[in-house]
Amino acid sequence: MTLAVLAVATVVGVFLFSCTKYRLYTTNIITGARKSARLVVNGAISDHWKERVLPQYSLIIFSNSLKLFVSLATLFVPFALFCLAFQSEEFDLAGDAASLPGVLISTFSACLCLLVISRAKVADKSGYNVWDRLLHRLVLSNNTVGEAFFDIELGRTSTSEADIRKAKHVFVAGLARSGTTILMRSLYESRQFSSLTYTDMPFVLAPNLWRSLRGTSRQGAMQERSLQDGIRVNFESPEALEEVFWRTFDGESYIKPDKMVRHPVASSLIEKYTAYIGAITKNYGKDRYLTKNNNNLLRLEPLLSNFENSIFLVPYRHPLQQANSLLRTHDLMTKEQGEDPFFRKYMSWLAHHEFGLDKKRMLLEGNVPEYEAPVLLEFWLEEWVSVYGAIVTLASQNDRVVPIGYELLCDNTEALWPKIAKKTDTGFRGIPDMIKSHKDVDYKGDDEILSKATETYHKLNELCARNLNGE
Repeated sequence: MTLAVLAVATVVGVFLFSCTKYRLYTTNIITGARKSARLVVNGAISDHWKERVLPQYSLIIFSNSLKLFVSLATLFVPFALFCLAFQSEEFDLAGDAASLPGVLISTFSACLCLLVISRAKVADKSGYNVWDRLLHRLVLSNNTVGEAFFDIELGRTSTSEADIRKAKHVFVAGLARSGTTILMRSLYESRQFSSLTYTDMPFVLAPNLWRSLRGTSRQGAMQERSLQDGIRVNFESPEALEEVFWRTFDGESYIKPDKMVRHPVASSLIEKYTAYIGAITKNYGKDRYLTKNNNNLLRLEPLLSNFENSIFLVPYRHPLQQANSLLRTHDLMTKEQGEDPFFRKYMSWLAHHEFGLDKKRMLLEGNVPEYEAPVLLEFWLEEWVSVYGAIVTLASQNDRVVPIGYELLCDNTEALWPKIAKKTDTGFRGIPDMIKSHKDVDYKGDDEILSKATETYHKLNELCARNLNGE
């Protein structure tokens, strides 16, 4: 009888504990401690900014420690209640719990409860059930597996490298939260492009092989994506998935522990990428390829020189608006990834390091960054200036690099969209709905970095008009 009660108390305690956000609290404590330590020893950051940021990290560590303590207490509440309810001279729950049979039955009950809970959670933040997660883990987490499937794919497809190189593909690449998805999906609706879609997951390196294995495509209901930005997707929606290719074959050269650096692509890898585009276009039946991949900012020069007829669209927003959106999304993704470890791994497999627990800064030009804390708008403004400053230089030299101003496009859709359609040779098929998102931002930070960003923003606006007009 005692052991049965002990088993019930253990199951109730584990269940209550699993309902808390203990993973998130633990992750926040560790992350806050690491960032605080890096901030303290970083001599490039002034004492003024350390004094401004360290109290925020201290508050994060303290509040999450308190929440974790309360979560841990839920493990013992059922045990205490059962002790009070069944306390008698013949019934010693506390003593039996300390005995070897008690420890064994508690351990077994806890493990069984955790197994049932993991099975009951059918889907996570990525939208995949337990079997989908297992398949994604097997295919995406191991580069050797990815390379093997890619070799099988190339053995099944045969395309002309010259024809692929000279086609007028469209590459959409900008910092996150700049309207890249809206722009890409509007172009995709012209029905002139092949593009990877969610239905290609997780075999994104072997789309033709996967189609033959899975049979008919899954459509599924439209639902809002994890960024909670109002954009709804299903399995047929085009998405940024091609980075799996670059990560699999050359990830170590540009994905560093704390940043993303320029990617000097070897000619042999360009040949593989060309064959990869050929496999995707064969799978979807359109000779032109459309990709939205923000990490292509790291390799624009080699892509420009090897795909000489292609167009590169680089969306951007007002720096303060985009920085604020990045900061808010970073906070959301940090929370979501802390609650769901698989979702964190999923984003890492896709090399989506724009925000969240595995945020890696993309710095293309400029000095050593001054701001190391992502809780500051300056952190995101500094990245904005570094990336789009490089785009100003590149777009000034090559009119196939076209900055696309989000505010300009929203305010002048009827005038600008026909020019985008002409530049990308997609034909004019109507005006897409472009709704400008604007938030009031109370900025009291570094005026110098905001001034640099504003100056760069005006240059981008000028280049947007010039390169769309072909001047």
